Amino acid sequence: MVEKASLIEDVVAIVLASSSKGRIREFFVGSVCNYVLHHSRRPVFVFKPTDEDEKREEERVAKLAASKNQDKQQKAE
Repeated sequence: MVEKASLIEDVVAIVLASSSKGRIREFFVGSVCNYVLHHSRRPVFVFKPTDEDEKREEERVAKLAASKNQDKQQKAE
């Protein structure tokens, strides 16, 4: 996807969020940022979200996962 996004003429830059929550998550997020930084032909901006932003994102992901689980249970019935 990064390679394709870099080839689109209208793309001005790539923006990524980086976090340092947990060793495994930090490894994977860091790896993605590192890959994009080294392979993109466009400028790359990496920012660290605030703790409040990260908490909101975790809550959003948890709600989405709960919603998908409910949908699966309803289809199974």
